[in-house]
Amino acid sequence: MHEDTRASDDQAFINSQKHRHGAATAYQNGDREKALELLILADKIRPNNPAVMGNILFISLETGATKTAKAIAEKYATLGMIPPQRLLTQLYDGIPETDRRAFEKAYTAINAQIGTAEIEYAVPDSLKLIEGIAYHPNNQTFYVSSVVSKGIYKIENDQVSPLIEGDEHQYGSFFGLDIDPENTFLYATFATIDHTPNMNGKPKRTGVLKIDIDSEKIIQTWTLNDSANSQVADLVITNNGQIFLSNSQGKAVYEIKGDQLVKRFKHSGFMSPQGLAKTNDGNLILADYGRGLWHLDTSTQNITLIETSENLSLIGLDGLKASSNRLVATQNGIQPARVIEIELDTNSKKVVSSTIIAKNLAAFDEPTLFDIHNNTVFMIANSQWPKYQKGGILKDKQVQKPTYILKMKLK
Repeated sequence: MHEDTRASDDQAFINSQKHRHGAATAYQNGDREKALELLILADKIRPNNPAVMGNILFISLETGATKTAKAIAEKYATLGMIPPQRLLTQLYDGIPETDRRAFEKAYTAINAQIGTAEIEYAVPDSLKLIEGIAYHPNNQTFYVSSVVSKGIYKIENDQVSPLIEGDEHQYGSFFGLDIDPENTFLYATFATIDHTPNMNGKPKRTGVLKIDIDSEKIIQTWTLNDSANSQVADLVITNNGQIFLSNSQGKAVYEIKGDQLVKRFKHSGFMSPQGLAKTNDGNLILADYGRGLWHLDTSTQNITLIETSENLSLIGLDGLKASSNRLVATQNGIQPARVIEIELDTNSKKVVSSTIIAKNLAAFDEPTLFDIHNNTVFMIANSQWPKYQKGGILKDKQVQKPTYILKMKLK
């Protein structure tokens, strides 16, 4: 496992994190000005991070640094993002009327809907916090995974039936799903997290299941040894049958080798590995919620942070798939959430272009994972993550609604 990313990227990340931690300490000690100074340095070193930008906006408004607040608000607009609502209210209260109107106009434009999609199916509201989806093209069947209901469910002929029932197992919650190229086996990642209900006193496990699609029986289970500090999040199956898994808490990527989960990629700069996609040349692209995209060379084990433009933020990427010569990703870590297409250069080391293909669709709240078949995206549009708290309990005044599977044609 080699860390072959550009040295300047590594050092920028280290320095930025150092300034962020320093800012947190300064703020806790009551030194708002020092905290703001360090956050501005962090943003300059490693720009376009929504968390850093939000903290700058918060403290600049708190300290009356209106010029800095306006500059960050303009940066949000340039990146096609909107500050969180609580910060937006503070911003409008802390700037002149003419500036407020200008930002309202800019953010209204950013909030406009882009793209169209059809509702393919509404998963009943009795199934809670749906995260993952896989589509079986031969029999036109969907499989969806649940975090709170703790099951995997089959949707066939507009009927839902359990493949794995919630409390009948000790796997916890289910996340990423994928079907092998022969359409024979369904693979599902599992883990126990804070949102998993009724797991007190039970050992934490995380790994992946192999399920025979015809018999609907579990064929094999792979579990990480260090499950207490890990969460296997998503997976990808390559055309030659290799299976790679992301470990969001353990900050690594594993491969299934026989009966073992073998660590293939580990990097000190990984923050929260999520979706995985395969490239045409047999390598991998990893979506990192806190960093953007990484190129993982399966032959050399080299790891490279993919370069982006100054007016693009790839923070908050979740689901990731390859389609033809492009990547498709859900980006739910920024506002408004969106689905984007990303074109990389011939070496898959630099973003050539990024296009929003879906944003603010009527069904959206927090889109998560998706599957692609015949240039058609099938997506979990409203996972409803923000409604839930620890233990899989709905927050006050929140109501679980049906979860929509959206169907969207790629151009």
